[in-house]
Amino acid sequence: MILLIDDGIASMQPYRDALAIRGHDVRQVEDPAEALEYLDDEERRTDVQIILLDIMMPPCDYSVSETRNGVKTGTFLFHDIRARCPDTPVIVLTNVVDEDILAALDGRPNCQIANKMDTLPFALAAAIDSVLAG
Repeated sequence: MILLIDDGIASMQPYRDALAIRGHDVRQVEDPAEALEYLDDEERRTDVQIILLDIMMPPCDYSVSETRNGVKTGTFLFHDIRARCPDTPVIVLTNVVDEDILAALDGRPNCQIANKMDTLPFALAAAIDSVLAG
């Protein structure tokens, strides 16, 4: 199962469709608190094969350290996900790849960055198939 963490339900529909056509089960959660709650459940967490994470979900700027409703956001969310799922591949989705994001994610195992503006749905689906195939 692919866990998609992105607040853009409508904008991610083509990606969900492309993944479904390739036979993937996709579960989308819309905010950091929901994502961490999902991953805190051991049974659900073990079903996750790969995580797609939008690191720039509004209304917060996720390239800086901040909290929202007591939940860490941005690159901190990435690190919290890593703590829960250290071996699960993560593909970070973003519209803007800036220096803060690159520095925070640089060298992390099982991590790739995909620019939403440049990555077509079927290209992302093919990349996911490649990661899952090992």
